[in-house]
Formats: sequence, structure tokens, C-alpha cells
Amino acid sequence: GKPEQAAIAASALIAEGKPTSLLLRIRGFSRLALNLIDDALADFTKATEVNPGDAAAWAGQAEAEKILRRYGDAVQHFTRALDIDGSFAGAYLGRANVHAARTDTGAAEQDRAAALRIDPDLTPDVDKPGGWRLDNRLTLADLPFSS
Repeated sequence: GKPEQAAIAASALIAEGKPTSLLLRIRGFSRLALNLIDDALADFTKATEVNPGDAAAWAGQAEAEKILRRYGDAVQHFTRALDIDGSFAGAYLGRANVHAARTDTGAAEQDRAAALRIDPDLTPDVDKPGGWRLDNRLTLADLPFSS
């Protein structure tokens, strides 16, 4: 499938000595899609070391931490992504999901509202019956690729 192909292609370029934050991020999100969470976390962590200004890499790291239920780290890293790019709706939404998991409804609603102000098209994704869904994951399609 496509996640496997993306992970293989990114791995080949990284092996050639080109570990850019973009390639590491692509491989990280591919690994998330393949449910290789620890490997994805390692890729995102390396991406933030290679380029500390890569908001999407910080959000990817936070996404992996969210899945691993490392909520404190996830909030910190979603916040770092937002410090870099305050218009990153996916990072607000990810942080909202973490706040909801920690039963901090007020903070969750604030971040959810911020995400919807930035991207009103997120509404179908967040207004599902049953409330918050921690299995919602950021994907490559959710990311800004300006960095």
C-alpha cells in the first residue's frame, strides 16, 4: 500500500545520507499509518533535532505521544508546533484531543474552537456523535508543507 511505499522511499533517501526533516516526517507519518508508533516517534524526534522549526514534525511527535498515552509530552509538543505555526489547525485539534483524554473539557473546547476558526472545514471531522475520538490521527494530508 501507499504508506509502505512512502516509508520505503523515504528510508532509501535517508540511507543515502539525506535525513531531512521532511523525509523523516514523511516516514514518520507513514509509520503511524502502519501502526509502527515507536518507530514513528523516533523519526519525528530526529526530525525536530534536524530542524527545530518544523512545526509538522513537532505535531507528528505529539501525535505519536498521544497514541502512546504520553499526554504531558503530547501537549508540550503540540504547543511547540503552535508556537512555530499559530495557524496549524491540525495541531490545535490534536491538542484538543489530548486535553479531552485528560478530561480537561475547557481546554479541549478552546483548542477545538481555535481549530475551527482557522479551518471551518474541520467541522465534519470533529462534530461526530460520541464526542472526542482519540483514534483520530493526523495524517500527511493534514500538514502544512511550507517548512
